[in-house]
Amino acid sequence: MKASVSSEQETILNFVRGREPWTKLRTVGIQLDLSASSVQTKNTGGIVATADAYDVAEGLLTHIHDAEELRPWALILESGSDFLDLALEVHPAGEVLLDAVWKASFGDPIPDQAIRLAENLVNERRSRT
Repeated sequence: MKASVSSEQETILNFVRGREPWTKLRTVGIQLDLSASSVQTKNTGGIVATADAYDVAEGLLTHIHDAEELRPWALILESGSDFLDLALEVHPAGEVLLDAVWKASFGDPIPDQAIRLAENLVNERRSRT
């Protein structure tokens, strides 16, 4: 049975999935100060969400063709430990996705293997709903 997710946590997850811009995080008390290579976070609301491999895969595919969106998204995922738990280690695709996020945060190309894996995960999730 899946645990209930609050609307604040859902807002965070929708950012991870690429459905909401990072600026939407302000509405749940998460302040972000983005620079070219880092992110400073302040979680005034104390809300923490847990994102899985499917969430990260969806976000990666959403932003893959827009470097101006991909890099900040990846930087925030890398730096968001006070409001985001990336539970990727529990999924076989987790290491590949984490590497893709890492590469994206530096503006490096995403390996084709990671893109195909993300596509498979998104299709798998869609087929279950």
